[in-house]
Amino acid sequence: MARRSALDVARERAAIEEARLAAAVAKTRRQQLRAYEATQPTNYHPRRKETRSGDAVMSVATDRLRAIARYLDENHDLAIAVLDDFEAKILGAGVGIEPMVRDRNGSPLVAHNDAIRALLRDYCDARPEVTGEYTWHEAARLALRSWLRDGEVFLHHVEGARRDVVAPAGVPYTFELFEADFLPFHVNQDARQGRARIIHGVEKDGWRRPVAYHLYPEHPGDTGAGGALGLGLRPSDLVRVPAAEITHLKLAKRIGQTRGVTIFHGVLTRLEDLKEYDDSERIAARVASAFTVAVTRAADFTGVLNTDTVRGASRRVLELAPGLIIDDLLPGESVETISSDRPAANYDPYRQANERSIAGGTGASRSSISRRFDSSYSAQRQELVESAAMYGRLAQVFYARYFREIYRRVIEFATLAGRLPLPRAADPATLFDHEIVPPAIGWIDPLKEVQADILEVENGFASRAQVIRKRGRDPQAVDKQIAADTFTQPAAPTKAAPKLQAVGEGA
Repeated sequence: MARRSALDVARERAAIEEARLAAAVAKTRRQQLRAYEATQPTNYHPRRKETRSGDAVMSVATDRLRAIARYLDENHDLAIAVLDDFEAKILGAGVGIEPMVRDRNGSPLVAHNDAIRALLRDYCDARPEVTGEYTWHEAARLALRSWLRDGEVFLHHVEGARRDVVAPAGVPYTFELFEADFLPFHVNQDARQGRARIIHGVEKDGWRRPVAYHLYPEHPGDTGAGGALGLGLRPSDLVRVPAAEITHLKLAKRIGQTRGVTIFHGVLTRLEDLKEYDDSERIAARVASAFTVAVTRAADFTGVLNTDTVRGASRRVLELAPGLIIDDLLPGESVETISSDRPAANYDPYRQANERSIAGGTGASRSSISRRFDSSYSAQRQELVESAAMYGRLAQVFYARYFREIYRRVIEFATLAGRLPLPRAADPATLFDHEIVPPAIGWIDPLKEVQADILEVENGFASRAQVIRKRGRDPQAVDKQIAADTFTQPAAPTKAAPKLQAVGEGA
């Protein structure tokens, strides 16, 4: 056997290493393909993608999403139920505002806070919206519904004394509500040669911060070419309103998105299909409910029919009546009924499945929008917990952008106008401090809810004021009513906190 040279051994080792490297590269390549196989389009999975910006997408969608959502709000029971559910959970019978002005030592100024409450009552009773057509709660309800259904709504702050505006309760501040139609999508301008940058009617600075809004003076649905009033509206009629006077509430799904999108955006097609399916099933059931019978004859029938002339044509007249016995059939004839299979056996399960999908796509409670409350306590409680997070998220945005914006201006202009003299002991930094009192959450089992609240208070996990506010009440008003109550008051709880009982213990 010939002895291999050192060069041959080196070449052999290099070939082995090259083969190992090639195998490792192939393995890595296979792993990469497996890791990102979702990006590869197939006949069964055509990969759809979206690389445009949020504003570019809205340039294509424009106001069509809003128009479809409005149609469904006017004509579809489930769409109406979703918006009504959000109104009930976010606004309820009314949202309270608790002033929290304090002195320099951090103690609440009770007298001044009471004065603010009295002023707010007078202000709300005066219908502070500029048209004077809506109550305080009704204006908030319309703003919330427009925000969710249309994706955006505009709040125009009318500040200072004006001859053409009545100052509600002596406060020189009112507000005006605008629907999204007042801000046109087609107004766009590139920032070149010293021109301002405008995207979908919103003028922005170099940091994409809104500087002004270019609004129609009237609703284009009334004054446009296809409007009912036909007054005529031109692009040159747009009014530039500074951003400091406008609060733009919008539901944005993308970073940098200028205009809002309806909360129905992910379920619009499902809602439309379900509406058409419901209509078809309803019509089919109505047609099938018309009971009909047919007289059939054998192929070799040769009998002679006794007919009467009905409307100029010879027909055999048969009438149905309760307990009717048909004994005049000819040989070869039989009577058959046209059976009804409507509504379809799977109609209700199919609708329930769509109700769950619509609830999931909008964040509403499925039981609330469908009015089905046939599940167990645990299931209803879990649904309440899950949906409360969505209600809370939307409520937090709406409270901050609607109620807080109005409250701050009411207090500011009431103080400047002398309606709320600021006490010397007050801490100016707390002038606008307040707490929003949301509507109370409905109880599934009142006894369990009350027991849980008692345990929280007695063990120091919550205060009485927090529990009272959670139920939509004013703690000071509750304490005053309890003090004035003629009934025997229950003994105050002991300071020693009881031992918490484990869940299920002693049941």
